[in-house]
Amino acid sequence: MFAPYKYIKGSPARNLHKTKTKNIVALASIAFGVTIFCYEIIRPYAKSAIISYGNRPLFVPVLGAKTGYQANFSFSELNFKNTDVKIDKNLPEYFYLTIPKLDIYNARVKINDTNPSLDKSLGHYYGTSLPGESKNTFIYGHSTFEEYFDPENYQTIFSTLYRLSPGDIFYANYKGKEYKYLITMKKTVDPADVNPYENFYKNTPNSSTVTLMTCTPPGRKDYRLIVVGSLIE
Repeated sequence: MFAPYKYIKGSPARNLHKTKTKNIVALASIAFGVTIFCYEIIRPYAKSAIISYGNRPLFVPVLGAKTGYQANFSFSELNFKNTDVKIDKNLPEYFYLTIPKLDIYNARVKINDTNPSLDKSLGHYYGTSLPGESKNTFIYGHSTFEEYFDPENYQTIFSTLYRLSPGDIFYANYKGKEYKYLITMKKTVDPADVNPYENFYKNTPNSSTVTLMTCTPPGRKDYRLIVVGSLIE
């Protein structure tokens, strides 16, 4: 009996070529996605681990649990309820921080800040000294992976703070006067060991210092990086 002819559009060779093309496109898309994931997630975190000291943990099961770049993150070790400190109510709202080595210029520092979110400024710890005064001015700010550093974004502004070293210079502008500070100390501490009122050089003739603090290693919140500058002019 005569069998009806079944028409198949396109030759077998052409259909095979289309299938191969689709497979190549799919594999290329997967490879591109994996590359982006490695560059945007794995690479920054691995770099952060390398920067960290040998006695610090390197990797953790959940990346999000250790990153400081979260909207709800706050410096829980800072106690803003110290009622023993007398505050001048006539102070300006901000002074300004400049760190030329890190391309940070005139960053706002909110005076006597008690808002740990720090999305619109750096924070000046409640009741600590102000630039030019004796004792210690304590400034804290957020950081994340260095790849996301933006000197105008207060959620990432201190991401490269670890690059500072003793001998570097930064400036604070308070009430229109500029104060110059020489970095004289850099250390990593546990959050529980942070003391905003610590006076590092209390026995020296000029005991005016500024402490800069953020999370470390960059992109993580395990420890705190403390950078101290001494007033030189």
